[in-house]
Amino acid sequence: MRSNALIFIGVAATVSVIGITAARFWDRIDVPAIGDDQNVTDATQIETIFMPIDREIIPIPSEAIGSGGGMTSWSGVPVVVTATGEFIAVENGEAIKLAISAPENGVDAYAAYVKETSDRDPREYWFRYNDVLYSRERGELILSYSLWNDTNACATNAIAVAPAEDRPGPITGDWVVKYETAPCLPISEFGSPIHGQMAGGRLVQRDDGKILLASGDYGKDGLHAPPMAAQADDYDYGKIIEIDLDTGAARHISSGHSNPQGIALDRDGEIWIAEHGRRGGDELNHIQDGKNYGWPLTSLGTRYNKLAIPTVMENGQHSGAFEAPVYAWLPSVAPGALMLIDGFDPLWDGDLLLGTFKDQALYRIRVRNDRVLFAERIPVGQRVRHLQMLEDGRIAIFTDAKTVELLSVGAADHAFEYALTFADQLDVDTATRASFLETLDACSQCHSLGQVSNSAVPALGSVFGSAFSAEISARYEGPLSAANQVWNEETLTAFLDNPNEFAPGTSMPDPMLEEGEVLSKLVLLLYALARIPQ
Repeated sequence: MRSNALIFIGVAATVSVIGITAARFWDRIDVPAIGDDQNVTDATQIETIFMPIDREIIPIPSEAIGSGGGMTSWSGVPVVVTATGEFIAVENGEAIKLAISAPENGVDAYAAYVKETSDRDPREYWFRYNDVLYSRERGELILSYSLWNDTNACATNAIAVAPAEDRPGPITGDWVVKYETAPCLPISEFGSPIHGQMAGGRLVQRDDGKILLASGDYGKDGLHAPPMAAQADDYDYGKIIEIDLDTGAARHISSGHSNPQGIALDRDGEIWIAEHGRRGGDELNHIQDGKNYGWPLTSLGTRYNKLAIPTVMENGQHSGAFEAPVYAWLPSVAPGALMLIDGFDPLWDGDLLLGTFKDQALYRIRVRNDRVLFAERIPVGQRVRHLQMLEDGRIAIFTDAKTVELLSVGAADHAFEYALTFADQLDVDTATRASFLETLDACSQCHSLGQVSNSAVPALGSVFGSAFSAEISARYEGPLSAANQVWNEETLTAFLDNPNEFAPGTSMPDPMLEEGEVLSKLVLLLYALARIPQ
């Protein structure tokens, strides 16, 4: 959590600044300690519109080849299942393999069958475990994965469960397969024999205990292979499926989906999914019972060869015969995960958070009345496989770089708060204080008041005592030698009084200040900002 606490700092100084000694001033001014109570690690900090985000990056010990897998919050601890079925918990800054063996998915038998019957690459790294969900209510781990049926030489999207204690550790019983999609899919005639990368497989649990499975079409789209499974009622592929794990009963909630890699419930229990298009046309869909979302008969994208998708009825239009997405990405971002933000920070809570593969970024999405107000792009520089809201208010990210990243609200920039405190304690009349605050606001439109700049212009907190920039040095025509070209009381006063006269041609606009109380106090503020502890 962020703190607005101010601490008293005594700074001994004897330099006289515009008629008032620094020592006298510091006796009366509170200086905030930046990040003093934040427990900030050495992790990278990500800038967002409203706040900085601290990012703790923890490598996980995985032998998995390729990408895939999922993540859950197991009683507040992020637990990853990798594409090959390793279970890894991240706690207290460490990643530890759990003594859990995933149920057999038949990948070796699948690979052997492909090699015996064809000369194609089975691409075993796509035949993978797709998601894991810990259900405290059920006392179970719930796992989704591609399952090979060696007897019939076909594959399904399967869900298995195993009893689990309240804390991450060994499971207390055997895995039991509770659900398999139908029909069992034979290998395709071309491309990957089983397009496991299009399995979807994401899980979420409703308040009534039922499980939602985002089942991809496994490439059975009429292009990679027949049939158009997402449009066929007797196929459980390209569907959002509601499953009762106790009875095995299942039903299609929606159809016409390609490869949904993200599924989430909002605060009202409404279903949202993020699914892949092709070359463009990745979609955010609000799922409504019984609706058809059109794939592969409609899309806002093209094939990867840049030609129209042959099965699409109206190229690039998303036919009105089907439910339209709430939002679509052109070009593609390759959505990889979706979650509701709840308990992170009031500025974000209630929004959806999307992770992406191709774009290697997060998108914070605010929806109002089925309309996306904005999708704030937050670059992370990694393919985001999964997202999880943790009980302690942090957000966990599982990346294809085999890391888990823990995001928390970063230390606020207290410099502006300090500047307001500074203004309140100035011994000036009301009109001068108002003019000072107006000038401060104008400065902060371009400049950060802290000591780290967020743009091409310098941060004001790092100016006093620093050397002239190359731009100012090149244009300064005053009497100072190069060795003494430093921002101090004299040079700052002259520069702010008339920037262009001080350094002809500078890009700094004239702040329209005259030498007097406002200018002298502004220089004093710059002196003080440079001494705020970081």
